[in-house]
Amino acid sequence: MILIDHRDGFFVLTFPYNKPDLALVRRLPIREWVKDKFYWRVPELAVKSLDSINAEWTLNGTKKKAEIEGYLSELIDSKLAVEEFQHHSWMRPYQIIGYKYLLMAQKALLSDEPGLGKTAQSIKA
Repeated sequence: MILIDHRDGFFVLTFPYNKPDLALVRRLPIREWVKDKFYWRVPELAVKSLDSINAEWTLNGTKKKAEIEGYLSELIDSKLAVEEFQHHSWMRPYQIIGYKYLLMAQKALLSDEPGLGKTAQSIKA
């Protein structure tokens, strides 16, 4: 059984070595093996990817998961009104999210993959 905890800005996955659990963890889109501490870690903002794993959560992990999911939900609900998509019809939805984030952030680094419209988002902001 995989146990998920939270430490230092990451969700930490620990389990006794077995191939089925290892295969589940390796299927996560964002994960990193920490060799010296013998655990897998997943960044906080990738919390939704952990829903695909049948795991046991520690109290600390559960609290942090709820906090991050609440924050993300609040951010999306408050900053992205459906009506605004009509006013930015030339921008793709993910560009609108980036643009709105740039508007509300005091400092930000926009680091999308090449070809996704970073220039358009920056100019619009």
